[in-house]
Amino acid sequence: MKGNARIRNSVSTKQSVTSPPSQALEFSKNIVDGLQDGALILDTSFQVIYSNGPFTQLISEKKKGFRKSQIYGKCIFDLFSHNPENDLKTAQKCLSSKKTIIAKEVPIKNPKGKEFHIIQTQIPILNHQNNNECVGIIAIFRNVTDEVKLQQRYRKLLAREKERADELEILVQQRTKQLTDALDDVVQLSRIDPLTGLLNRRAFKEKAEPLISVLKRHKRTGALIICDLDLFKNVNDQYGHQAGDVVLIESAKALRESVRSEDVLCRCGGEEFLLLLSETKEEFLFESAERCRKKIASMPINKLVPGKKDPQTISMGCALIPHHGTTIDALVKVADKALYEAKHQGRNKVIIAKT
Repeated sequence: MKGNARIRNSVSTKQSVTSPPSQALEFSKNIVDGLQDGALILDTSFQVIYSNGPFTQLISEKKKGFRKSQIYGKCIFDLFSHNPENDLKTAQKCLSSKKTIIAKEVPIKNPKGKEFHIIQTQIPILNHQNNNECVGIIAIFRNVTDEVKLQQRYRKLLAREKERADELEILVQQRTKQLTDALDDVVQLSRIDPLTGLLNRRAFKEKAEPLISVLKRHKRTGALIICDLDLFKNVNDQYGHQAGDVVLIESAKALRESVRSEDVLCRCGGEEFLLLLSETKEEFLFESAERCRKKIASMPINKLVPGKKDPQTISMGCALIPHHGTTIDALVKVADKALYEAKHQGRNKVIIAKT
């Protein structure tokens, strides 16, 4: 699915044994383009051969971004690294072990001298049908600057209040409570997708897992549905990312209005949503999913995105609980295959995994 990225422990392609490494690298571009974080594709010499839009925004303060000639064909660790030698060793380890490596948060400066805090993830690009040959690396740079600044702010405030504890003990206790409440608010905000207001994937998992356990314990049925907006990348490319954001917001609203309050809905990245239907019998699952699909298709797209005539549609893959599994990962795996089939059949469809 173009524009739909789900990062595993490695990135692979289903190509013939004779497929050249360049095809595996080309396949990885679809994954990189679907990420919200800045990301690069590096060859086995760790030279940049591709970058996504968020990476442009990360290292450039100009709207036009950087010229590809500034980084393409060059070793990224010589240009954009907190510790080039250490990052190079990590990349070499990623290639040799063929495993994903997540580094700790570090400060870093872009070519303009602006400092960011990032968490770097390196993912090997493997061709499983060609002796697991490692043909490159996806380097993801997650910008956590705002989180770090927020943490530093509260640490300073807490430290300042503790210094005055001896003479202002009562005042410190009151102030500390206020700060604790504020930190609780920050934690709560970290569970919400800022664009759509839906739960993020981590919060979805925390809320969905107990519900699945209840279904299993009482031998009741439910469903997990993966919903993916069709041809969403075309909206961004043709009408701009602002228009894409509007479509995401309205789609989230439409899905929320189409399900019950006890159902759990989240945006799990890009144009993809996860939906857990609790206490839903198998014979009513298709009807419930169809209600969501029709709600999306009926959105007044020409008003939301002026100039867009074709309706926005959504494809949905459904897995049954507990028949297809009783864990989020197992259910997602089954539902993802059903979603692939929905896309293969022409999109704008609901496919329930075979029982």
